[in-house]
Amino acid sequence: MKSIYLDINGCIEYKDQISPYFKEFLLKVIDTHKVYWLTTHCQDGSSEAALKYLGTKTTDQGLLEAFKKIIPTKWNMIKPQGINYEEDFIWYDDKPLSFTEEKYLQKFNALDKFYLVDLNEEPDFWKLEGEKY
Repeated sequence: MKSIYLDINGCIEYKDQISPYFKEFLLKVIDTHKVYWLTTHCQDGSSEAALKYLGTKTTDQGLLEAFKKIIPTKWNMIKPQGINYEEDFIWYDDKPLSFTEEKYLQKFNALDKFYLVDLNEEPDFWKLEGEKY
């Protein structure tokens, strides 16, 4: 079982709504994997702001309920601080790694765990990822 870390803006949100196919992906993994938020919307360890924000992007009650199951993370300066490196994981984010984030992942031999999400180039990204699970 892998842990899955998710950013929100630009990663699951696309053109001011939830990305096509993301719900299907999330429903496949939410009960079989540990799924975490790794986003500025909840870097304090609380999901409240993330859930409020996502409520403005969708009215799909099934998706909103699934969002509530995602575990918030806590980190200070850079997102990789919120990752549990004792577990196998994947981190999905739309921003290329900064030098500091890259160095932090290298410290844990985990640079290959970062998956860049570019929904402008690959709008069906979540469909393809869902097929892997």
